[in-house]
Amino acid sequence: MANLKEASTLRDKERNEICEVFQLFDNVGDGRIAPEQLADVLRCLDLNPLASDVERFKQIKVRLSIEDFCHEYTALRNRRAPVYEDFVEGLRAFDHEGNGFVRTAELRSVLCYLGDRLKMEEAEEIVSLRDENGKIDYEKLVKDLMTTAF
Repeated sequence: MANLKEASTLRDKERNEICEVFQLFDNVGDGRIAPEQLADVLRCLDLNPLASDVERFKQIKVRLSIEDFCHEYTALRNRRAPVYEDFVEGLRAFDHEGNGFVRTAELRSVLCYLGDRLKMEEAEEIVSLRDENGKIDYEKLVKDLMTTAF
């Protein structure tokens, strides 16, 4: 097993899983992974790096040790997950009339062009859930999305 002194806060089962996945991606056999593999390794461990994380990973110029990886893993794992209020607050910025609705076209545009972008088909699937004559009740939409598995 690789040295995980930096990962002392990880449980044994979690540490073993990290080592196993990390070793699968170590295609050189030097106990390191390429920076462009970092997001994929994290996803294999059920984490979801943001687009900004992936961009930051692209700036790394050296292969990462297990300790380096565990630092990134722990930081991402400990990141507070967004909650209902966070999503509603974010969408409220697009509620120009202050009536609890956003324009369908504007929401589609936000989903496709800002932050962690969706494909147009994914955005269409989301807006079709709650489209009411070109507007969407964003509080209901967020509730539906948070209780529905896609």
